[in-house]
Amino acid sequence: MKTNKSKSDSDYVYITLRLDPVRNAALTTAARRSARSKRKEAELRLSLHLDNHEIIPTEELRSFSK
Repeated sequence: MKTNKSKSDSDYVYITLRLDPVRNAALTTAARRSARSKRKEAELRLSLHLDNHEIIPTEELRSFSK
């Protein structure tokens, strides 16, 4: 049986990221609609994305950053 161990704050790593105005507005809207903070909304969405998607090849990243 799997138990849900509560993680302490020291179990986490904090990062800083840059968002363009369009994605910042989308994150703000999503956070308001879900009644979560922007930090929690970003954490949840990033976790879900990483859990459900494979690594993006470098070639695709080059075209995204243009």
